[in-house]
Amino acid sequence: MELNRTHDASRRSWLDEANIPGTDFPLQNLPLCVFRRKGSDENWRGGVAIGDPIVDLAALQRTTCLQDLAAEAVRAAAAPKLNALLDLGPSSWQALRHGLFDLLQAGSAHEQSVRETLVPQSEAEHAVPVDAIEHGRGNPYAEAVGSTVTEAKRNAITLRDAERDERHRIANGRLPAPRQCNQDMDDTTVVPVEVNDPLEAAARKAEEAYRKTRWR
Repeated sequence: MELNRTHDASRRSWLDEANIPGTDFPLQNLPLCVFRRKGSDENWRGGVAIGDPIVDLAALQRTTCLQDLAAEAVRAAAAPKLNALLDLGPSSWQALRHGLFDLLQAGSAHEQSVRETLVPQSEAEHAVPVDAIEHGRGNPYAEAVGSTVTEAKRNAITLRDAERDERHRIANGRLPAPRQCNQDMDDTTVVPVEVNDPLEAAARKAEEAYRKTRWR
């Protein structure tokens, strides 16, 4: 993976907690989430962890600190689900990451505006960030689709290998391999996979969501 300035370990944040050695969420790691304040009836919205708190992306959108492609991306990320952000594609994801990095970096002219969007992690509750159905995992899922224990075990192996391959492709910046329509089953598979399968499409959305944890 080609690294850029957002991976520079020497860069510091104006938020002291983000500079503590061993913190889960330094300036170089800005994971997305969907959250609201605990026990509230607030709308769910996107957020980004930095140090201890979360940047409220709905509040950040209202500050107009981000411009152009990054502004479009933060509008999408301020929604109750991140599907709209995923649909914008890698250029928008990168613009948002770079914009957030600059806003949170020491010396940012927008420090005070961004500080006012922070919500402590201890005061937040989280929701599933995307509308998607993940691939089945292992033998419990396989048993539901295989008519015998032998078939179930074979399904589990096939699913495991396929998921490992797709995660590897995504982690290295490549899209999942396209599935051939009416794909023939081989002697290790008892469940065919088709491009138009809605579960397959939903699973791809989940893989795209996973990719957001590795955004550049």
